[in-house]
Amino acid sequence: MIKPQILIDDLAIAPGQQPWTKYKDASTICIIPTRGEISAKVVQNWWAITPPINHKFIRIFTVGMEVGAAYSSTIENILAHPVLSKWKYILTLEEDNMPPPDGLVKLLENTDKFDVIGGLYWTKGPKGETLKFHPTNSTAGDHPGM
Repeated sequence: MIKPQILIDDLAIAPGQQPWTKYKDASTICIIPTRGEISAKVVQNWWAITPPINHKFIRIFTVGMEVGAAYSSTIENILAHPVLSKWKYILTLEEDNMPPPDGLVKLLENTDKFDVIGGLYWTKGPKGETLKFHPTNSTAGDHPGM
């Protein structure tokens, strides 16, 4: 059995600079809840994600926790941390997410326009559909709920 735990890297800043982030804070915490066994293909994809150059970026893994509890515990730890609590953005990844390498940068490019930004999630299978939630009037490909 895997012992529930939170794993965090050293706080580090990547060298370099991107024009669009020159004057704004793009510090990002990447939260990754996992059961403890992640496909090498998925990990390779995550390591290819381009964090904003010259801005703080850190990955925090939560291992062996239920997903909701993992997010809650990690957010509580971040808010209690004297340094991380001041970081600006949170990126979440899960074991079945494989975003494009420039996905984070594209999300951050739009932070001035929206309060919350997310990627579109597709269901698995031969006829994958977008996973969207609407409180009422569900249509094909949309799922009622939240």
